[in-house]
Amino acid sequence: MSVSQQMAEFISRTSYQDIPKEVIDKAKQCLLDSIGVAIYGSPFEPSQISLDVVKEAGGKEESTILGTNCKAPSFLAAMTNGIRTHVADYDDSGGFGHPSSILMPTTLNLAEAKGLNGRNLLAAFVLGNEIGGKQGEVMMWRHYEVGFHSTGTVGTIAAAAAAAKLLGLSPAQTTNALGIAASSASGIRQNFGTMTKCWHAGHAASVGILATLSAQKGYDASPQALDGKIGFIAAFQGNTEKAFPIDKLGNPFFLTEIMFKKYPACHGTHAAVDAALKLRSQHGFSPQEIKAVECHGRPLMSSVLIYSEPATGLQAKFSLEYCVAAALTLGRLGIAQFTDEAVLNSEVRKTMQKLSIIGDEDIEKLARDKNLLAPSKVKITLDDGRQFSLMIEEARGGPRDPLSWTEIENKFLECVSQALPVSQAKEVISLIHNLEEVNDLTVLTRLLAVK
Repeated sequence: MSVSQQMAEFISRTSYQDIPKEVIDKAKQCLLDSIGVAIYGSPFEPSQISLDVVKEAGGKEESTILGTNCKAPSFLAAMTNGIRTHVADYDDSGGFGHPSSILMPTTLNLAEAKGLNGRNLLAAFVLGNEIGGKQGEVMMWRHYEVGFHSTGTVGTIAAAAAAAKLLGLSPAQTTNALGIAASSASGIRQNFGTMTKCWHAGHAASVGILATLSAQKGYDASPQALDGKIGFIAAFQGNTEKAFPIDKLGNPFFLTEIMFKKYPACHGTHAAVDAALKLRSQHGFSPQEIKAVECHGRPLMSSVLIYSEPATGLQAKFSLEYCVAAALTLGRLGIAQFTDEAVLNSEVRKTMQKLSIIGDEDIEKLARDKNLLAPSKVKITLDDGRQFSLMIEEARGGPRDPLSWTEIENKFLECVSQALPVSQAKEVISLIHNLEEVNDLTVLTRLLAVK
């Protein structure tokens, strides 16, 4: 059997009962985190534009657009909800980009439309992550280095896998859904720092649902769409010499590797920001005392963190200079630091001029050997000659140093504070904690609609 067919068999036979409790618990954390981030992202311009497009398109009002009182067909709601979840770059990451910005809209919107329950949603969410995560292992860094954004490419296949599980497709139908999704995959990193980056997540969720709805009605695709000689893996510059890890599907589940974000910026900045904040806290120097800052990291990150002089909040999310300088100057890096106005803060700009970014091949090797995203070392020299340095291999929020439930809940409450009353937000938290007991998902989605 082809890779697609073996994936389809795994998706079809794996039930909610087969998934370990700790994996289900992590899925709930991902759902709560991404829902909060989506509501926070609702007022952003890309979110508003996508909402306008969906309203003009019209169609059956079956799935909730988060942070609004609007509903749309599931695939269109998933498009704009994916955009909302990813626009602030505050969503989780790992393996194939930003999993929950794709899979939360896919599963929540399709499950709502089809009248499914919380267990259906959780199982599909886990399995979409599993297929995407293992596919990401095969694509590896080459796929990313040549310019593809795996959120938009691999994410499309993950979305189709999740949607196929929700709809109860047969293995043959699921194989077709994965094949259709493979031909729908897209996303280039040149668009980082613009509205189009978050389009990748919305597009992946939307076409993943469309591929599955089409396969359900008999639309077919090549069984070799993923691993054929001119299939997805080869065409998208994956590792054609590495066999797809079929034997590792569910052993262990990929979901445990997902990383949550403490800062609303590209995850490639997080380890350096952690280091900068710890040095500032430990040694108590002021920004004015800083003579020079060296940020050592992966050379690969220079093609991701491409804005040395960001002019907008979106660009600042991809600026190591800005993120580290803001952390050192202000002692924090949160939502308030990524408005267009905040990015032009004169004191932060002064600190930015003291920064140098150094590509370090030893750190690159460390990252690849240990499968780390962006290990970083920050070295600070003060005017009086004192020097301090700190190496962080993995930012806080990753599997080696995870956020607690309380931290994730507090992040959710901050994200939704401008949209939902505290009592309503806490009700959402309670429902997510007990999602396997929720038989009618409109109980949840009604709480996520802002009047």
